[in-house]
Amino acid sequence: MGSSVSKASTSSSETDPVQLPRGYEVLKVLGEGYFGKVLKCWKKDIKQTVAVKIPKCFENDTVNEVSMLRRFKRLKLHRHNIVEFIDCFQTKHGKAIVLEVLDITLGDYLGLTSFAPMLLSDIRSIIQQMGTALEALKGIGVIHADLHLHNIMIENHQTRPLRVKLIDFGVAMSRSEASQGKRLQPMALRSPEILLGCPFSEAIDMWSLGCLMFVMICGKLPFSGRSEYEILRSIIDLLGQPEDLVLSTGLETKKYFNWTESNSWELKTSFEYFRCHLNSVKDHKLQSLDDLKKMCLEENNEAEAAEREQCIELLKAMLKPGEDERITPREVLTHPFSTKDYPNNGAEKSETSSRKMMRPKAAVMSKRRPAFPATSPPSSLTSHIPPAGVILVRPATAENTLLLEGQGSEVSGRSYIDKTSGCSAFTSLFSSEDCTPSPTYLPSGVILVRPATAQRTVLEDQESADSFQSGRYETSVSLVTDVESGMESSICEDSGSCENTGAKDEPGKKKNFLRRVFSWMRKMFRPCVPSVDGLACDS
Repeated sequence: MGSSVSKASTSSSETDPVQLPRGYEVLKVLGEGYFGKVLKCWKKDIKQTVAVKIPKCFENDTVNEVSMLRRFKRLKLHRHNIVEFIDCFQTKHGKAIVLEVLDITLGDYLGLTSFAPMLLSDIRSIIQQMGTALEALKGIGVIHADLHLHNIMIENHQTRPLRVKLIDFGVAMSRSEASQGKRLQPMALRSPEILLGCPFSEAIDMWSLGCLMFVMICGKLPFSGRSEYEILRSIIDLLGQPEDLVLSTGLETKKYFNWTESNSWELKTSFEYFRCHLNSVKDHKLQSLDDLKKMCLEENNEAEAAEREQCIELLKAMLKPGEDERITPREVLTHPFSTKDYPNNGAEKSETSSRKMMRPKAAVMSKRRPAFPATSPPSSLTSHIPPAGVILVRPATAENTLLLEGQGSEVSGRSYIDKTSGCSAFTSLFSSEDCTPSPTYLPSGVILVRPATAQRTVLEDQESADSFQSGRYETSVSLVTDVESGMESSICEDSGSCENTGAKDEPGKKKNFLRRVFSWMRKMFRPCVPSVDGLACDS
């Protein structure tokens, strides 16, 4: 950068109309107006490119701006999208101001695009950052009072998101200095309270920002005219007349309005004001701001439509005729358009339609589900409670149980024997038979057994051995039934109250028989009791 600076630097009167301090080298002229010019310079001590604003004639605005910028520098407001003040020096026409170098103004950027409507994302970025700047100014009680397209500068118009800064505080004032009747703001961006001579505050800057937002949206000024009357009439045509209470406080109200017999203010006609008939000139044909919601850059894009709606709602809040109703900078930052927290109507409709389409399928699925009891015991072990009359048993060892091939993988030990339902033994929980499926789920290895009706049958040694080797469901049922029958027979034999042929056998055979039965029962069955973790078996 050093070599380029030396080549571009020159001391000729063309590029250096004033004698700059030795620490500055002129690079080029950035802009020039009636009151002064802006030079792009190289500041040697900080080795930084800066912008130097040099006045052409002496004005108090320069003194006021330097004082204001020094205050901003102490408060570090350059972090809040306000131009950074670097230094100043004295010239014959007043103070020259040294600022950070920025790219182009918002007006120049729109000029490059022939004032085509901007993308909503770019509008959001600019409005958010200007809301931040106005909030910072309001926090210290400062009114900018000259917000327009060329006082918003873009840091780099070729990058996204756009970064902007608020500049030019020549007419900025403290809130305490805001006196009624002052003529501030460009005429096309002038707020109703300034036009009418009403008391005003920082809200006039929000009005100007709303007018600039309108330009960004559609590329045209919201209010047009060659005089203040025409601007005021354009405001009333688009937004409506300010309230009578507001009009009554204006120093200039009688200049534009008549007090009617119905005790209300009425805008004068063009003939009454100009003493001649004038046709109003408009840059657009909008009847209200809501008409902007119909303007979409992308057709059939419901997401953009929802975003644009919130954009226009924010615009309407910024262009309220009464300053008390106008949105504040802080509210701009929390508005749905700024936060992108707006409802996506298209997504909601799509979600609703998808829900409606899913309802018939859900109804069919609910009919296929097995009916579960309406009520259940208030216990943590509800899912392990078996049906009434069913006994929980667990096989003692692996050799005492023999499932059918593949049975273990299908039911995982969750089976029971039901004598009363008419189902075959070891009915699976997922069986397709005409049996009512049970919702009970048990730990692996637990078998549900329902006692069969006691019968007077004797369990022989061979039958016991065959029952362990048989893979048929019927044999397993007879196994349990024979055990119960044997227990009943032995009890009858001890009491002598049963008429059984086994009662005539010898006492030794009875003892041997009972010993075999109880020995087999001890090996085969163990009572299960619920525990904290589920079902635990007592050994």
